[in-house]
Amino acid sequence: MKIYQFRTGTGLSASLDRLDDLWREIRNSQTLDDSQIVRSREAAAMVATARWMYNSGLQRQETRGMHKREDYPQQDPNQQYRLLSGGLDKI
Repeated sequence: MKIYQFRTGTGLSASLDRLDDLWREIRNSQTLDDSQIVRSREAAAMVATARWMYNSGLQRQETRGMHKREDYPQQDPNQQYRLLSGGLDKI
């Protein structure tokens, strides 16, 4: 297994690949019984949120606030806008 620096495009992409695999696994799984419905929905929500965050982090190619990129260490004055992220299977 290769180890990538987390806060780079390569590291974010590698993590997103794993999250996308996990999302496909969650989407295709079935809850065994009613007692696990809440837990399985919570897990799906956490994976969905992580995928939105990582996709947004890849799009924002700068360092701003708590978003730190080792491959883009400076702020970019041209990126003073919001990123809206959504979707489930396709973000």
